[in-house]
Amino acid sequence: FRSVWSPCWKLLDPLVMQPVHILKNYFGSRVAFHLAWNGLYSKALLGLILPALLCEMCMRRGMWKHPFQLFLGDDESEATNPHLLGFSIILVIWGQLAFNLWDQEQAFLLSHWELQDDTEQVNVVRPEFRGTLEHSPVDRSIMELHYP
Repeated sequence: FRSVWSPCWKLLDPLVMQPVHILKNYFGSRVAFHLAWNGLYSKALLGLILPALLCEMCMRRGMWKHPFQLFLGDDESEATNPHLLGFSIILVIWGQLAFNLWDQEQAFLLSHWELQDDTEQVNVVRPEFRGTLEHSPVDRSIMELHYP
């Protein structure tokens, strides 16, 4: 475990993978999924550094002035700033990419750890429950135990 996490240079390498299989064996799948999500999200945030710095530099230098600023004066408000719209579009695209990456990672971990998805969970009835087998009031094609 120390050989995976100890070297400080691994903090700077975005290609280093978390040992989620070790974390799952020690903490359980719920904590391992949480840590896998945090790791993926942190790596995805690194992808926003360059566009954020470029937008910030352009805003500070006053590049690409908005045409309406000729009429509004030199006061650069957020409503007339074209960089705000550009960075908002970048954030929307980034959010969709991060979501798609997490979907792939989650599907891989679910299949690798042989876990069921939430939609496939089987309803477990308590063994001590006594009742009569009747059609479900929600779906008539399913038979359920009902207490009289």
